[in-house]
Amino acid sequence: MKRSLKKIAVVPIICLLSACQAFLGPEPDDSPKGIFETIWNDFDRNYALFEHKNINWNTVYDYFAPQVRQNMSENELFELCFNMLSVLNDAHVMLNTRNYGRTTSEGPYSMVNGQIVQVTKPERDPYPFHDEIVSNYIDIFDSNYGFSYGKFKTVNAAGYIRISTFDGVEGVFMQAGDWTKEIDNILQRLEDNTDAIVLDVRNNGGGFPSNLDHIASRFVSTQKDYMEVQTKNGPGKDDFSPLMKRTIRPSAAKRYTKPIFLLTDNRTGSCAEWFTLALKTQDHVTHVGSATWGIMSMRIIRPLINGWDYSVSVQRTLDMNGVNHEGTGISPDIEVAANIDYFERIDSALEKVLELLK
Repeated sequence: MKRSLKKIAVVPIICLLSACQAFLGPEPDDSPKGIFETIWNDFDRNYALFEHKNINWNTVYDYFAPQVRQNMSENELFELCFNMLSVLNDAHVMLNTRNYGRTTSEGPYSMVNGQIVQVTKPERDPYPFHDEIVSNYIDIFDSNYGFSYGKFKTVNAAGYIRISTFDGVEGVFMQAGDWTKEIDNILQRLEDNTDAIVLDVRNNGGGFPSNLDHIASRFVSTQKDYMEVQTKNGPGKDDFSPLMKRTIRPSAAKRYTKPIFLLTDNRTGSCAEWFTLALKTQDHVTHVGSATWGIMSMRIIRPLINGWDYSVSVQRTLDMNGVNHEGTGISPDIEVAANIDYFERIDSALEKVLELLK
């Protein structure tokens, strides 16, 4: 009788365990093959730019998957996964261990004519911006978290505003960070004694859309649509949300609509590129410098069972002419090669702006 009771008691436990397994799914695979497959599959379902970049992700799998070994060290596995992702040449795609990480646009692989090849990718400008050299041209009045501002030393009627970031811990998608509110005080000081302003977003790597919208609205005279966005919403290659327009609107508060020169370089990225597109819709804005970075998609962060994480670009963005600037950047109206001469203390972009101002 006791033996029978034991058997009966065990049955519900077994059923419960089976139900949990079915509900939760299989245990995550933290082997080298499991980590590799998890990354490849997630990008296969969610990466938004394969078609734009002419990348066959199955070809990428066929090239790198045979290199996975079950006895690989963590460093070897990291290099293999990093090399696979480097084919995307996307600075919004990063792979991070517990101790270090790398941006895959710096990696050694690319896809050329449908084939995986090793390449040497061009470096970003090594000295894209330097405060000390800028101070040769500008009397800086003040600076804070995201702004520094002043007036040109040799063109007294020209103001200068440096926007170093659109990031900030207070900033979220629906509310601008507190630091952005300083823009109204800056304009209060500059508007009455300047005939033009230079907005410098060189080396600005982006941040929150709410921050850029708040700041950009202070330099807008006419409401304009400036970009259309689609977000990946399913595993199929054509699974995208409907196009959503982004619009820049004039602020009801302080605004500056005299001539503006917008300075960019190839480290102007992400939300700073959205800012660039928004201001380029305005007739009083002239875009000067070199093409922007070309990393305009929103990215999401994914954790891995082994403690790593990685980011995936999940959007495609189009300007109002239907052009996707991902990977190429936004071209300026007046192109100036980015060049900082430390010995002569010359900033070529500011030299060009001075010429235009005069």
